[in-house]
Amino acid sequence: MEGHYFDIRIYRGEETLWTLEVVNAKATSFVWDELFPTDEDALGAALADFETSPVEDFLG
Repeated sequence: MEGHYFDIRIYRGEETLWTLEVVNAKATSFVWDELFPTDEDALGAALADFETSPVEDFLG
C-alpha cells in the first residue's frame, strides 16, 4: 500500500474461527474484532480495508 510494508497474518486456534492481524513496519499490530469463517474471507477483509481506508490508518 503506497510503498509501505505490511505483514498480513491469518490464523486460528483449534476450536475457533479465523483471526486477522496486520502488522506494519514499526511492529504495530492491528487485530480485527471480527472472526472469519475461512482464511480467504479474512484475507479479503484485509485487502478491502487497504483499498477503502487511508494508509495512515495502518501506520500507527
